[in-house]
Amino acid sequence: MNMKNVYLFLITFFCICACSSGSSEINFEETKRLIKKDSVSLALDAKTSFEFQNVRYYSNDTLEWLIVLNQNINGLNIYDLTSEKLASQFSMPETGPKAIPSLNGMTFLSPDSIFLYSTMTLSSIKIVDYKGNLLSGIKVPVPEIELDFDQIPVINHQSNTYSPTVKLNNKLYFTRWPLFDFSRPDNINDDYPLELSLDLNSLTIETLPVYFPKWMQNKGWNMMYLINGKTVNSNGDFIYYFRGDDSIQVHYSNGSRKTYYAGLSGAKFNKEPVSSNAQAARMVEEAMTTTIYWGLIYDPYRNVYYRIADRPVKFKPEHRTLLATYDKPISIIILDPEFQKVGEIDLTPNTYLFYGIFVGKKGLYIPRLNSKYEDFSEDRITYSIYELQTLKEN
Repeated sequence: MNMKNVYLFLITFFCICACSSGSSEINFEETKRLIKKDSVSLALDAKTSFEFQNVRYYSNDTLEWLIVLNQNINGLNIYDLTSEKLASQFSMPETGPKAIPSLNGMTFLSPDSIFLYSTMTLSSIKIVDYKGNLLSGIKVPVPEIELDFDQIPVINHQSNTYSPTVKLNNKLYFTRWPLFDFSRPDNINDDYPLELSLDLNSLTIETLPVYFPKWMQNKGWNMMYLINGKTVNSNGDFIYYFRGDDSIQVHYSNGSRKTYYAGLSGAKFNKEPVSSNAQAARMVEEAMTTTIYWGLIYDPYRNVYYRIADRPVKFKPEHRTLLATYDKPISIIILDPEFQKVGEIDLTPNTYLFYGIFVGKKGLYIPRLNSKYEDFSEDRITYSIYELQTLKEN
């Protein structure tokens, strides 16, 4: 290669890097693999939607439960995974002194300690048992919520499968999603913390140092790319991600922080910033033709992480809303305890969805909820159980 070609190569290389997240795809050694081994099927009653968009898993020496937030009844469904039966179902009142209006989230600590949250706010928290009996409540005084942003007292608190509200050291760690226009470059900066904590002793809220990635700042973006989530491991380390970023951010319990590449193999980083609402109107097309990282789940039984990603498809005229992303094929990336990629699996197309996924003692539970699945039913949800296997060394 002559010097002229070397210069052209270097210029092209740096141009590509300048338009990416700062991470690059790396070759990885596959040492782990997910194999479908079993399934579990749950019957749904007339009060329960098949859209298990907010789930938790709980187990002890005698119980193995799947907890599902049921917005149809403003309450919870609790399924016994051993018997595949409904163990409990309860509703919370939407008015009155015991009310949880528009139930939006939960933190399941034990059958006798479940924290429940209303949509967008943490001002009133109810603690119930698995039958829905009210045990106590926490009232967060609005004057105590004094932070350096404008949405107070509405903080758009999120508490779902991939953005759980975590109780640790008598604090609740929670996610908030921005309420502003993502297509405006001046909104994407280091002035807007995306994660917060509520001290259960002082009832004060503090911001955490979680912001939009540097490479995204001062640019407008498709809102799908900037939605954030997290998981937490057994050491108390928090791992944060953005749906449009191929990297993850680890905030260790000792105070240190580090970014790791955790992208899907072969996924070209072709996400482009937007500069006007006209470009933002192309949101659906962009979401269909790029990879979205929907979630990150820690597996405490096997000490690995699963990153849920979808694979790009060709945009079609029938892709009119973001609901079309439900039909994109799903992949699972496996990360080891050091956040190195050690495995990857492309799930069967037209079978699975990205929501409702959870980890249990038996493995990774993935729901067969794709509308094109041949045995799809609104009256039953079936989970495939994928077992993590270590590949034999040569």
